[in-house]
Amino acid sequence: VIAIANPQYGENERQIEAKGIDIMIALDVSKSMQAEDLREGYSRLKVAKMGIAKMIQSLHSDHVGIVVFAGDAYKQLPITPDYQVATMFLKNIETQMISSQGTDIGNAIDKCVSSFDFQRETNKTIIILSDGEDHQEQGIAAAEIAFNEGIIINTIGMATTKGVPIPIYRNGKAIGIKKDKDNQTVLTKLNEQMLYDIAEVGNGVYTRANGMDIGIENILNRINKIEKATLDVDRYTSYDDQFQPYLLIA
Repeated sequence: VIAIANPQYGENERQIEAKGIDIMIALDVSKSMQAEDLREGYSRLKVAKMGIAKMIQSLHSDHVGIVVFAGDAYKQLPITPDYQVATMFLKNIETQMISSQGTDIGNAIDKCVSSFDFQRETNKTIIILSDGEDHQEQGIAAAEIAFNEGIIINTIGMATTKGVPIPIYRNGKAIGIKKDKDNQTVLTKLNEQMLYDIAEVGNGVYTRANGMDIGIENILNRINKIEKATLDVDRYTSYDDQFQPYLLIA
């Protein structure tokens, strides 16, 4: 009876360390991200969101946050280890989130930098997804400042080099294309050099989206080369089974 009851004593304690880095994702939500040059029926923004979701699923123990930007930048999600929450916030991102139009990559980098907790001794990286049409041209200077803070910057070009029109939506339906004050169709295309220069200054990698593939593997390979620090320590207590002597006596 005592053997079947399986008495337990002799406490054993194990601790498991979770190692990772802090990742801030800067996602362009300007109107030009509504263009559908990467894949017919899919906007640049939608392709970017699908790629980010895939990347989040591939992370292990890293902490992630999200900044959205156009003419201004806004912290959509503070850095968190909860990937389900990150995916939920990602789904709600749309181009209507920021009224100030344009593409201010420099402001986005600054917002990402301010989102990091420099009291934590973890390595940090920023991933920028944009078509690169930066009208402020402060991205490279901001990237230099971020790199001096020890932050690695990676960029992903979310467009093709061929100029395409920008569709205008109302209530979820396309009602036309964007035109300038002279009634000429506004075309948008990838500013690849800008994104390449930012990645180079930030000691990261630049990759360009090709259809539905945004080159996440290249970014993950770069992230995996960054030294990971201990982010969380979980302790588990277990007890040894002691039924054997009683079973032998029986």
